[in-house]
Amino acid sequence: METRLLAAFLALCCAPGAFAQSSAWRWQNPLPQGNTLNAVHFVDAQTGWAVGEAGTVVHTADGGASWTVQPSGTRQPLAGLHFIDAQTGWAGGGNPGVILHTRDGGDTWQRQRDDVADQLRAVHFVDAQTGWAAGRKTLWHTTDGGTTWTEQATGPDTNRQFSDVHFVDAQTGWLVGDSLGIQPLILHTRDGGASWTWQASGFDVTSGRGLAAVHFIDTQTGWAAGKNTTMLHTTDGGTTWAAQDVGLQFGLLTNVHFVDADHGWVSTNANTLFEGTAVAVTTNGGSTWRQAGTGGTEDLRGVHFADALHGWVVGVTGEIFGTSDGGQTWAAQTSGQRNAFWDVAFANPDTGLVIGPRDYLYATEDGGLTWASYPLDANKTSSPHRNCLAKKNQGKTDSSGAAYRVRIHDYEWV
Repeated sequence: METRLLAAFLALCCAPGAFAQSSAWRWQNPLPQGNTLNAVHFVDAQTGWAVGEAGTVVHTADGGASWTVQPSGTRQPLAGLHFIDAQTGWAGGGNPGVILHTRDGGDTWQRQRDDVADQLRAVHFVDAQTGWAAGRKTLWHTTDGGTTWTEQATGPDTNRQFSDVHFVDAQTGWLVGDSLGIQPLILHTRDGGASWTWQASGFDVTSGRGLAAVHFIDTQTGWAAGKNTTMLHTTDGGTTWAAQDVGLQFGLLTNVHFVDADHGWVSTNANTLFEGTAVAVTTNGGSTWRQAGTGGTEDLRGVHFADALHGWVVGVTGEIFGTSDGGQTWAAQTSGQRNAFWDVAFANPDTGLVIGPRDYLYATEDGGLTWASYPLDANKTSSPHRNCLAKKNQGKTDSSGAAYRVRIHDYEWV
């Protein structure tokens, strides 16, 4: 029966003039969308946002049970995100850098800057007026909610690259990245960014341990994470830093978040055995860490927790995972296939086929709202992309001239 159903679909899909285009595009797979997400931020256990490539902003009001895409008004890749309450937030990214601001929970976004001569990587606010945006080479500061932004001097070293910025109040903050691409860089300010001092990480210039993220819970206690599974911890405001072992042999620690002095999490691009991409979890301030697999296959880029139990990670191809047990277990909050597809054809606005990886066809009868998968003959050895939808049988009709016959994996569907 399935063979006959597919045969009918394929015959229709290859009929002359069968493909119809829509005047507007929307994501059907994966859902809610498939652009890489770089950052995530929640203001409570229900309300959060994530941002990423192509100006993507997604929002949830139910803890991630459902996500909706919010129009940002830009196609620039967004890398930084910060909200101070359920209505007020900022996002930044791109090169030249763009800074966006919302006062209605992301329903609308206004451009505050779209001409920053740098690649913006992070934004952080301590209240509705005071914030910073870190670029690859520059740091920008506002005291009026982003209406105006001024560049702050960070020092003469032109070999430095910044990745993240974090403040605990209007005066005290840290800026991290790398020097020469390989040495950890930590800068500290006690005057709101008017001046910055260098802090020793404990690693030398040949360590290859540049930093990607920094997070402090008060003026004394913080963590910084980065390349080659680097995790640093301080209890004296960064005067001294000590390395922590997250239990991973290799990989990039992409982001770090703590809700108190004990409970913290790190997003990574490392995979656990049989359990997917890892999140490192600690319940004792980083003295020990364990790895929890998300079940996903893509690199993770951002992590944020609303409290000690409820958290989220986001990553490549728009993956989102949530936890309600402090990161011990994770559940996908997105759906769909994230593998490469070889070809697509529609007979009408409702009926269509996609040929995909692992010898599967995907069929829809409702315009792509839902898709059913059908395995092809496992005994056939040719790759599906070599005969993508049989190359429409090279444009030939069958003996009746009514429809094309389609060859896939060396046999015909009729």
